[in-house]
Amino acid sequence: MQVSQVGGSITNAIQITSTTADPVPANNTGTSTISRAIVTDLSLSKVAGSTTVSSAATLTFSLVISNAGPSTATTATFVDTLPAGFGTITNIQSAVSAGGQVQAVTASASIIAGSVTLAAGQSATITFQVTAPTAGGSYTNTATVSPATGAIDPNNANNTGTATVAVNAQADLAISKTASTAVGTVGSTFSYAIQL
Repeated sequence: MQVSQVGGSITNAIQITSTTADPVPANNTGTSTISRAIVTDLSLSKVAGSTTVSSAATLTFSLVISNAGPSTATTATFVDTLPAGFGTITNIQSAVSAGGQVQAVTASASIIAGSVTLAAGQSATITFQVTAPTAGGSYTNTATVSPATGAIDPNNANNTGTATVAVNAQADLAISKTASTAVGTVGSTFSYAIQL
């Protein structure tokens, strides 16, 4: 007997009868119940629109969530917490395979989270933008997808996606030089003021 891809339980009953009189017919039926687990092999990859950006530049991130099945992943949750220094999350967009859903996406200053419903073989892409940190350096960020409560993911190793971005610090330098007088005479003394 093959178990279907839908969760729940299966109860199977068997009954024995005879043409001979049975003094205890109450024990002529036996039942067995098994539970059907929902199995969803979820995966998540995170991609940065650029791996090297200037400080305070606008940066686009994409989260690609896939379900390899065999069951439908109903309200699987994802969360992405950005490292300190990134700006507020904006311009959230989503795209999904036909029949799939992206649900309840929320974003605070540095966290984007939500849920997806994907049949086996379907995927969803969530994109958003942030401002890169003003401080230069290498910033690594990891996003995670998790199955709904009660569902089983046979391979948790691919449930996280990581993107690393190198931020090049910039300094907008300016200098000005001003003379203490606009007109100098022979033998006079004047000075310059230099401001950085």
